[in-house]
Amino acid sequence: MTAPINLEPVLDFFSGDPFDAAVARITRRLTVDAAALRLLRRAASRREARATATYAWAIGARTGSEALNSPVAMADIAAEAADLAPDDPAVQVCLGLAHAGAFGGRRATPLTARRAFHQAARLNPDNAVPHLFSAAARFGTNDEAGANKAVAAALAATAFTPYRSPLAAELLAEAPWLGWPLVQLWPERADGAIRFATDSLLHIRRRLDVLRLARGMVASGPARSGNVMHGLGLTGRTLAAMVRADNDPLAAKAQPQIAALAARVVEEQRGLAKRFEDAAGGLLKAAGGGAGAGVVTSLLGLVRSRRRWPPPIPLVSALPGSLALPGSLALPGRTIGLAGTLMTLGSAGLALVENGAARARRRAVEAELLADEEAAMAQVVEAYQSIIAPLL
Repeated sequence: MTAPINLEPVLDFFSGDPFDAAVARITRRLTVDAAALRLLRRAASRREARATATYAWAIGARTGSEALNSPVAMADIAAEAADLAPDDPAVQVCLGLAHAGAFGGRRATPLTARRAFHQAARLNPDNAVPHLFSAAARFGTNDEAGANKAVAAALAATAFTPYRSPLAAELLAEAPWLGWPLVQLWPERADGAIRFATDSLLHIRRRLDVLRLARGMVASGPARSGNVMHGLGLTGRTLAAMVRADNDPLAAKAQPQIAALAARVVEEQRGLAKRFEDAAGGLLKAAGGGAGAGVVTSLLGLVRSRRRWPPPIPLVSALPGSLALPGSLALPGRTIGLAGTLMTLGSAGLALVENGAARARRRAVEAELLADEEAAMAQVVEAYQSIIAPLL
């Protein structure tokens, strides 16, 4: 029996390098579709570390879709990426998340996830995130002693830095406004792990530790509204538990203040989104105005295609000859119509077709909005720390 013909080399020839083609497709569409996964699968078959790690992260973004039918296959891909890049904590976290599944959705977490999270924490000890992942995995396997050690390491960490995907640089360059968690490609499981770890701590009444972790998330995490909202939500749940269980007066006083801060962050998010939409709408209005002017000019050129343009103006004709318009400035109507058509097409292309001018304008707006967001979040963080300081 003859082996089936492999057409993938032919496809690679026509699509170029499959990894580069997949990266271009993902950064252009800002999503992972089935075609991008096929390209990444071909790239990963070459056993190159970054391509395999990207395939593992990207396939997580498609979990539950028609592109992935076997969680075992996904875990195997993540394991292959970890073998190719054993000293990369982000890849180890990817392996752990692939094996852990949905935290809280089942009674146990495989030992492979525990080992991967522990390895990530060992490689990146100053980051609280892998320690929290490790704590979540150990809580999931009823290893409370190990989870307590992981929580202690998370509290001693100096940073709270979510792990980015192997395509972080390309995605941030293309869409810095979206930023985090877009660059993770797999944010749901990471957020679920942290929530599972903190909920486990609340269950065993270690509320002050949860507040300390929330403070680290807000104070040393990314200065983005999404991360700050995660920390505020965790703080709000903890304060509610303290009021409900202990009737803590300090927690009761801080609870409405944290709610007000959360509302403030939401308003900041809405304001920034509206400014971004207004900037995009301004570009569309300008393009529409240019297209409209081009259509009018084209119609005028069509109407006067048999005459010279501009037509004689009595006032100008009455002026001395030195001030009159020379005949060489008169344009044929067909020329005017062609100029109007070009103006219409150029204006429409400015809004509808990806181009350097629109991209430069968008990035300038995004840079301004990101700077404003960071400044606003810095004020929120300062107010947050003053609110919870009496509780710690």
